[in-house]
Parts: sequence; C-alpha cells; structure tokens
Amino acid sequence: MSTSPNFPLLYLPIIVLNQVLKLMTPFELIAVSLCSKTSKRLCKSIRSEIQCENAKDMFIMRYSTSTTVWLRFKYFPKIEWMFDVRKIPEEFELRKPKKNFLHKILSLFRKIEMKNEVTPTNIMNMFATDWTSGTEILPKENVTIESLNMYCSEEPLASTINPGILYLSDIFNISMDHVELHFQDFNREQNERLIDFYKQQNLRTLTLVGKRLNTPEDDKVLDYILCRQNPKLILKLALEPTSEFRFKNEYFRNQTETLEINNSQWIGMDDVLQMESLHINLYKSKIESLAMRSLIQKWVDGWIPKWRTLMIEHPENVNIDLYVDEIVSGENSNADVKSLREEAGTVNYVQHVLLRKDGHAAVVAVKDDNIGWFHVVEKVFQKDFLIDKISEDDIG
Repeated sequence: MSTSPNFPLLYLPIIVLNQVLKLMTPFELIAVSLCSKTSKRLCKSIRSEIQCENAKDMFIMRYSTSTTVWLRFKYFPKIEWMFDVRKIPEEFELRKPKKNFLHKILSLFRKIEMKNEVTPTNIMNMFATDWTSGTEILPKENVTIESLNMYCSEEPLASTINPGILYLSDIFNISMDHVELHFQDFNREQNERLIDFYKQQNLRTLTLVGKRLNTPEDDKVLDYILCRQNPKLILKLALEPTSEFRFKNEYFRNQTETLEINNSQWIGMDDVLQMESLHINLYKSKIESLAMRSLIQKWVDGWIPKWRTLMIEHPENVNIDLYVDEIVSGENSNADVKSLREEAGTVNYVQHVLLRKDGHAAVVAVKDDNIGWFHVVEKVFQKDFLIDKISEDDIG
C-alpha cells in the first residue's frame, strides 16, 4: 500500500471529495481505500459520520459450500453486497485484467495514460483480480444482490479470512457480529476450528443450518458446537437432529437474549424450565398442550421463570380458556384474571392477563389454536394500568 498521497482524487476540495465518497458503492469505497493510507483514512472517516453510522443494517459471515460476506446499508435500499471468498484453485493463473475499477477511477482524475495491466488488489490475505461486480435480481424477495469474487491461498475459514473481515469492519465502522454456519458442509475438524475461533470473538448472533436430517456424526458435531457457542444476542437452530439426540444443560447455559429452535422435538418441558435465555421460541415441538396448564398453575402458585417470553408450537390445539378457568376458580387461588380476545382475519388469538396479589403479572395466550405464549411482565400493582399496557405486540 502506498504511503504518498499521489492519488488525484485526494486533490479535490474536501466538500466535493466527501460527496464523491458518499456516492460510492461499498465495493467502490473498498477499492479506493486500498489506494493509499490517506485514501483509507478518508474512506473510513466518511462512513463514521452520523448519517452513515445510522445507516448500517447487516454484516453477516456465511459459511456454506461457499464462504460469503454479506453487507446491507439503508442508503442502498433493497440491495445486498456479497463478497464470495474462495480458495484459489491450483490450476488458476492470476490473469491481470486490462482495465478494472481502479483504472477507471484513476483515469477520472489523472491525465496521464494508465498502463493496461495491474497487480491483483489485496484486502489483507484476500485478493481480487477484477472489481467488476456481478448482479442478480431476486424478484420474489424484491432484492438485488451485487457480488464480488475474492480469493485466498488457503481454505476460506475463520482464521484465514479474518484479517480481511477486520479490514471491512474498519472501513465501514461496523462489527461482523453475525455468523451463519451450514455445519453439514464441513467436516468435524473444520466445524471445531470455526466455533472455537468465534468463541473468542464478541459474537452477537449465531445461526446453525442443516440442509438434511442429521446423521449420528452430525449429532456429534452439533453437540460440540452447542457446548461451546456463546452468542450474546441470538442463537438460531435451523436443523433436525436424529431421534437419539438429547438435551444437555450445558447447551444453553449462556444467557443468550433470544433462542430460536426450528425443530424442537428433542426439547422437553423439563428442559425448557432450565433455560435462561430471555426469549425462547420453539417450533415443531412435541410438548403437549397440557404443559401450558402446568405453567399457569406454577405461576399462580408463586413461581417466576428465568426467561421472560416462551413461545411453543404444540402438536395439538391449546384450550387456554379451559386451563385458566380451571386454575383461577380454585379456592386457594391468589390470581386476578382479565381476559382479552382478539381476532385478525383467519388468525385466532386469545389472551389472558394474570395479575398476582404480590404485584407480579403474566400474559398467557394462544395464536392459531396451537401456538402457546407465556410472557412475564415487570412487577406492577395497578391492574388497570397493566391491562392498558399489554397488547398482542408485547408477546409476538
């Protein structure tokens, strides 16, 4: 990287220069940042301004059959920017493009004739041979994907490409805090290296994806990952273990804010009671609807769960009205109950607000007949205030 500010773009008046940099796409901005230390500093500073700071939307690392880095910004609506990182094939010969983006940019501000060939541009240990991006339009998602091919000399796993990721983070002033791992596309050793690397990072969101039913070996890999994962904000499991896979206490000992399991047939109600995530969403559960009755009874008896919100997609309908009526009509009940019914189109929604005499409150509800909700509300003492405050939005 050059240390002298010979890049002619830098001689523009500062106001004009800032406007030019703001209008550049993420790919263009990265390319310009690589021209000199001064250009890097300017590109970094322009993305640190308040309007750019507030426009950051997504920075995802996705490990699958290909390793990709995804960026999205609010000032480029409906566009996602993807770096497709690959190991360079042995037979691949670096072809120096006759004219790439850097040549085009330089030619706008430099009168001398440019040479036809350039050296491939490096982002730390990742490099690009051509800054011309590919475009894919997804009509159903109403999204356009702009992609750029990057290469590295080794398999593009975490430790290999992390210097390049840190460079992108530095330029755009955004942390790479979301990892999506398609763990079945990697062997056990690779998965262990990935999860051990990110265990040391300040990861906010981790999504584990399985494209098929687990094999026994997949279960072993999943066990290793769940015992070591520690995202602070969200853990999503979009996978299907074998029927032999069992819950372990150490899987969810970290207080991740949200836990979402797309296929939770391996989770029992006793397991749920041990979880400490604030918000728990269990889809395709095998937990029977009577478990909701048990939760209501425990709440009326003075129990307070470790979590705040629990959503369970039961295999059968939940008769929430019956359960509440049976429990609160008992002679020893210490709960006041207010019922609120709502219907929206074809969606059936029934909600009961439970206010205990000690001031603790909870909302139990059913949506679409079989989706049960249990929501713990902060301690209050005025029932009328509570009823006015809670709505369907609070629990879904």
